[in-house]
Amino acid sequence: MGIALIQRGMSKAQAGKTQEQPAQKAAPKKGQGVKKKAIRKAKVKGAGAKGAVRRRSYLIRTKPRFYRPHTLRLRRAPKYERNTRSINPVKGQLDKYSILIHPLSTEKAMGKMENENTLVYIVSQRATKPQIREAFREVHKVEPRKVNTLLRTDGKKKAYIRLGPDAEALTLANKIGLI
Repeated sequence: MGIALIQRGMSKAQAGKTQEQPAQKAAPKKGQGVKKKAIRKAKVKGAGAKGAVRRRSYLIRTKPRFYRPHTLRLRRAPKYERNTRSINPVKGQLDKYSILIHPLSTEKAMGKMENENTLVYIVSQRATKPQIREAFREVHKVEPRKVNTLLRTDGKKKAYIRLGPDAEALTLANKIGLI
């Protein structure tokens, strides 16, 4: 401690006095405290206006890959519905008339009708075998024995609906107006 005080230009005796008696601040004269604050503010403003040099610290990257920082992710709040299924739900669903589109009357289909007791239909591409069976039962009032499906090269779905022994495919085709 003595060395530091001597370097400042104080003796040990003076140093002891300063430690024993705390320094009392002189009471500022009227309006002097306000002046000092104003001068200090002016210096700070002046330093910014003059273009004082400020050093900016940069983040030191230690990895070659940049990882995007996680930001706030808000939930979507759309102004209107983008799809019409929520507005008109019936349109998106299949009913018995949209499942069975039309029967086929090709040579092969007629042979299947005569020999294997099977009707051939073009059906909706989204229809499943149970849906096709149910639609056929509701429209024609006949229980199908088996339903096989295939996708044609033109993108349409064909269904082979085999009827049970109690129903005749030819009579049903005649009733429909296929023959």
